[in-house]
Amino acid sequence: PERELRAIAARLPRCQTATLVLHLLRNAHARWPEARHARWFGASIQTLNHRLRGRDLPPAGLLLRCGFELHAVELIRRGVRRRADRALRLGCPSAKALSARQLRLRHEMHNTGSRSAGLLLLLGWSD
Repeated sequence: PERELRAIAARLPRCQTATLVLHLLRNAHARWPEARHARWFGASIQTLNHRLRGRDLPPAGLLLRCGFELHAVELIRRGVRRRADRALRLGCPSAKALSARQLRLRHEMHNTGSRSAGLLLLLGWSD
């Protein structure tokens, strides 16, 4: 999902937090736990979330779920139309599980408020 990642990068200040955000979004398909990403940056998940909050950004878990959705959108763009095929490629047990995951993400982002506004726009979910 390089197009979306470049658009997000353009909105972020050049700093270590921007690197963190892009890492989480880009590597969400790996389905690592948040703590593994934190170890990659030599910090705890609480420290990473504190850095993100300091920049008025969503927490790491939400960024990972957004990144997962960006990868799903990329599969559609590459011609993988059937939800069951996308679910299989993304490691979801079924098309229904993928749909439920996407619906939960949509609700979570709308409930997060301003910290998700830029990501909402990039995902095409503006109100």
